[in-house]
Amino acid sequence: MLSGEKITLKLWDAARQKERALEVNVVLGGFDLTYQTDGFLIVEAALRPDVPEEFYLSEAYPNPFNAAAKFDFGLPEKGLVTLHITDPQGRTIETLVNGELTAGHHSAQWDSRGTVSGIYFAQIEAPGFRAVRKLVLVK
Repeated sequence: MLSGEKITLKLWDAARQKERALEVNVVLGGFDLTYQTDGFLIVEAALRPDVPEEFYLSEAYPNPFNAAAKFDFGLPEKGLVTLHITDPQGRTIETLVNGELTAGHHSAQWDSRGTVSGIYFAQIEAPGFRAVRKLVLVK
């Protein structure tokens, strides 16, 4: 590096096999994020939120399930999101998410206590996106 050149902090995520950007929250020592010969720099940094390129709703895990099922979903942009569990007739059994969420990866869990065995559906809606996943509850 040359003196005065801007420093960019990145982290290698071995699990995902990709580079992740770091956001500098505070410069605690040194001047700013530029390289200085014989200088030092102390920063407080955090991973920049990983934002998916497109909407998604994962299959429930586990499925079939006995007590609880987990869903992962991703939003490429901030928006109003609803995630409902419905029966085969389309009646809402439970609302897991109902509100504005930030862009990024999210998860929700359905605790099925008090619900009878059968087939159910997880339905997510966000601006420009709708998806449905089938669940099998076995008690």
